[in-house]
Amino acid sequence: MSRNTFATIDTPALSRNLERVRTIVGGARIMAVIKADAYGHGLGQCVPALAKADLLAVATLDEASAVRAIDARAAILLLEGITSRGELDEVRRLDLELVFHHSAQLDWGRRDHRLRCAVSRRPRHAHRRRRNRLRRRLSA
Repeated sequence: MSRNTFATIDTPALSRNLERVRTIVGGARIMAVIKADAYGHGLGQCVPALAKADLLAVATLDEASAVRAIDARAAILLLEGITSRGELDEVRRLDLELVFHHSAQLDWGRRDHRLRCAVSRRPRHAHRRRRNRLRRRLSA
C-alpha cells in the first residue's frame, strides 16, 4: 500500500523561525540539525533557508559533502565524528567541525600532525561528547 503523503516546506517561514529563535536565545550559538536529508524535507531547500545558523549539523560525511556542495561557506558539524583515521583527509577537505565520541577518535586526531593543535587545544571545531549523553559541548 502506498501513501500519497507529502510536505510542503515554506522556506521563508523556516528562515523567519530561525531568526525568531535567535531573538529568544540572545547571543547563544544556534545549530540547525539537518541530518537525513533535512529529515526528508530536502537539503536543497533547507540549507539556504538555514544559512544564517551558526552551525549546520549532519550525521555522515556524505551528508556533509552534499551540504558543502550547496553552501561553500557554511560551518558544518559532523555529529557521528569519524569512523576511521582515513576519513580525516575528507574532514579537512570539507572543512568540517567534529564531535569526538570515544578515545580512538581523539587518538586518530592527535596522531595527525595537521589536527594535533586542534585536538590538544580544543578550538571551536573540536567538540566532545561527554559522559555518553546526547548533549554536545560547543566551545567558542
